[in-house]
Amino acid sequence: MVNTMTTRQGDFLTTLVAERDTTTVDRFLSELRQHYREGQATSKEASAVISGLLQCPKKAGGAITEGIYEDRGTNTLYRAYLGQNSGQMLCKRVVFDGKDISYDYQGLASRFLQDAYRLSREEVAERTLSYGSGTCMLCGRRLDDPESVDRGIGPVCWGNYS
Repeated sequence: MVNTMTTRQGDFLTTLVAERDTTTVDRFLSELRQHYREGQATSKEASAVISGLLQCPKKAGGAITEGIYEDRGTNTLYRAYLGQNSGQMLCKRVVFDGKDISYDYQGLASRFLQDAYRLSREEVAERTLSYGSGTCMLCGRRLDDPESVDRGIGPVCWGNYS
């Protein structure tokens, strides 16, 4: 028996298509749409397209969400977060001194991140590991758990970052 695409998968696909640059997965998305119209879209096929969309960068000019961003012109990394008192998206520049990761407050994220690219969870982990600091780039906490050290992101941040 073939598992058909679920309503939840369809809703999530709709959200991802609205916020992501789908250029690299357009062919697969088109095939899934065709199979859906024919009543043959499988859960496995939808899952594969969702995985591909999650790897796609967010569309430029979209709302800035919490996460790590890269200014591709300068290769500068920024951490966007919701300010507790202001309720606005703020950002800090990620600073690596050769040993540890720290953050330099910049101000409103909209002033710095409009043209920046939001990194995926895997890209953040890759950058953290390349620094070799043993510190989670998302929260700044020291990584102690062997699995977290190998991954480059702590377990809470790994679960929360999308």
